[in-house]
Amino acid sequence: DVYYEFKSLDHDISDEYDWPAGFARFTTPDEQYVINLANDLDSMARSEEFTELETANFILSFVQTIDYKIENYTNYQGIQDYPKYPVEMLWDGQGDCEDSAALYASLMEALGYDAVLLLFFGDIDGHAAIGISVPGATGKSYEYGGVDYYYAETTSTGPSIGLDPTSYFYGLDMNRAAYTYYVVL
Repeated sequence: DVYYEFKSLDHDISDEYDWPAGFARFTTPDEQYVINLANDLDSMARSEEFTELETANFILSFVQTIDYKIENYTNYQGIQDYPKYPVEMLWDGQGDCEDSAALYASLMEALGYDAVLLLFFGDIDGHAAIGISVPGATGKSYEYGGVDYYYAETTSTGPSIGLDPTSYFYGLDMNRAAYTYYVVL
């Protein structure tokens, strides 16, 4: 079973030499379950004749509807910071910001979009989100490798691609990502 296969993998990200880039291993756009789900969502969007931006927002809305649960509700095997693989978030029906970011990035990368993981730090523990390169996007973006990636908030329903996150994340410096890196190497 795919779920238990991923559940049995190492989820520890405490290795100082593997952090923060170690979060990228939780993005799985080449896994068949991700490809199937991404294609199903894309087919729905195509049937509605969505633009690429509307498709990206549609898939973002799908991810946003999965319950947000902070880490102390989602830890496993004594690992306090337990990042989930996309299949785990889908199966469990819940996750936190790095989990939903990995799911959204996986779905979008499976469809050929270019995404980066954005990590923010400040007065509170931090936050993970996705930057997505998509035609027609406007609003808050982060430049990385010569490409503009538009902010995509995966943890709450409503925000669309490019919405400026500074108004709803107090205590975090959202003007620039503390770390930005490719989700697929």
